[in-house]
Amino acid sequence: MNDGANLFLDVANTVFERLLNLPVTAENPEANLRERVSHLAQRVASGLSTSANQNIVEPCQRQLNSVVEQLSKSLVLVDYLKKKREWTFEKVDQISSSVLELRNKLESEAVQACTTPEVALVRSIRQTSGKLNEQLQKFRADTSEVPLPSTILLID
Repeated sequence: MNDGANLFLDVANTVFERLLNLPVTAENPEANLRERVSHLAQRVASGLSTSANQNIVEPCQRQLNSVVEQLSKSLVLVDYLKKKREWTFEKVDQISSSVLELRNKLESEAVQACTTPEVALVRSIRQTSGKLNEQLQKFRADTSEVPLPSTILLID
């Protein structure tokens, strides 16, 4: 019976070595069945643990790290978009208040001039466009006096 059990343990050792890629180890030839079974169980447990780490735990860790990194980048993007959204709302509020001020100004000018707000708006546009034309002409005159790089003489 011992011979059959030893033969079975030899076969089991070889099978598990190949199946779990365990290193080949020499057993104590004087070891009894209990010691051989214990040694085989330790090797199998170690091989299964190593295999589980390599094939399951480590890939899951890598995927989890990748997902956490992507989530972190997404949260940064969300934070950025939230700040830009707040900025946009502030600008919309500023524009709305500016338009409301302009409307009130035009209405008060229309009442003072005994005209309609539309006429006051047209008058304001004409004044503003006139000022804009004056400023543009002044800008053109100022820039025409500035020498261009091609007209500057180099002195050696």
